[in-house]
Amino acid sequence: MKLYLAVAVLLLALAQAPEEPTPAGPDSIGDKFSQFGDTVAVLGQDIATKTQDAFQRAQDSEFVVKTKTWFSDQLEKMKAKLSEIGQ
Repeated sequence: MKLYLAVAVLLLALAQAPEEPTPAGPDSIGDKFSQFGDTVAVLGQDIATKTQDAFQRAQDSEFVVKTKTWFSDQLEKMKAKLSEIGQ
């Protein structure tokens, strides 16, 4: 899974439109690597934020809450039946 994420980040960074060179001349390789590192860092933070928000929304959704409640009720019913059988 991590390899897929790394490849996707690399492709997104390389697929961006090239920037206009500065009037003093084109960027050096070191500058491009620095910009690439900054871009990857920002992209990673953005993905982390979006993923965290998605998990939070999924956890708080009505469907998940109802499902958790249903499973809890079923577990309690099963425990009650097993205690009746055991006595």
